[in-house]
Amino acid sequence: MSIVIRGAIRLDPSKLDQDREVLATMSAASEAEEGCHCYRFGFDVAEEGLCHLIEHWEDQAALDTHFGSAHMATFLEAMPGIVAGPAEILRYEVDSFGPM
Repeated sequence: MSIVIRGAIRLDPSKLDQDREVLATMSAASEAEEGCHCYRFGFDVAEEGLCHLIEHWEDQAALDTHFGSAHMATFLEAMPGIVAGPAEILRYEVDSFGPM
């Protein structure tokens, strides 16, 4: 069973250039992990500073390894300096997936 994470994070619009670097670094490091099929951030077209996150993991073991990674620790340290409000993070367990 694979794991999908969907999130919405509010970022400080005045710091978006700095934030993009942090997010791009996290995305690249996460996608290099074994068991990570996708780890992407995207900015909302209607609301400035709203960032969406989508992750797809092979299984819970891969996600657990991700949570213990050095780049996750670095990312969590950076988050208080870039977030501008509460984040909403949801976890889904997926039995199957494919094109529509």
